[in-house]
Amino acid sequence: MRTGVEIVDRLNIIAHDKFQEIVDEAKRPESQIRLKQIILTDEDLQQKTQTVISRSQLAQNLGLHLEQPIDLPESLPETEPQSIQQSLFQSPIEQKIAQLTYQEILKLESRPEEVPTIADLASPKVQARVREAVTRKYQPAQMELEGIIAPPDIEAIVAKTTNLVIQQTINIPKIIMSPKGEVRSGFRSFAIDVTGLNYPVPSPEELHIQSLATNKVESIEISKENFEES
Repeated sequence: MRTGVEIVDRLNIIAHDKFQEIVDEAKRPESQIRLKQIILTDEDLQQKTQTVISRSQLAQNLGLHLEQPIDLPESLPETEPQSIQQSLFQSPIEQKIAQLTYQEILKLESRPEEVPTIADLASPKVQARVREAVTRKYQPAQMELEGIIAPPDIEAIVAKTTNLVIQQTINIPKIIMSPKGEVRSGFRSFAIDVTGLNYPVPSPEELHIQSLATNKVESIEISKENFEES
């Protein structure tokens, strides 16, 4: 389906194993692929780039910052500045706890036996584990005096962060391929007669070499001469 936006509908072919077939297909009058010739001038090749930072909605809500910006051409048409969504955690302390929570959630991505789906992050067992790790890593900037500075509600912040991650993450289902019908492949035990495989055991001071094609056997002795530096 064509959207009508040229940069979205455009297909840039740089290298492809069927490059010529794609070109031939585009030359057909009834083909959906239409070739357009673009000639790059010296000015285009010398075009500089400007740094643009793009953040996901989840990163904005958590107050995360990208370490690797994206470089775009400086001659892009001017557009209205996009509104930057503020973090849902207002105070720096809440943002820090939310970011620590997100780091602990990322560690659970490689543990499908504990967190099979993104919704399992809200289970009491996983929540207790994340809270314990965040509480252990959280270090306040200054000593929190009871009655003067209210300690942060780590449990509520962890729960709020987890809810954001669940709502703004696309869950990839786990797919298991299983054969249908009669299985005709497998393993059968067998015995090998190894009485004829009598290879000499090389000493620790030798490198044993045997050619698989000619069965020629060679050995290289390791020299232990001491060489003094000048």
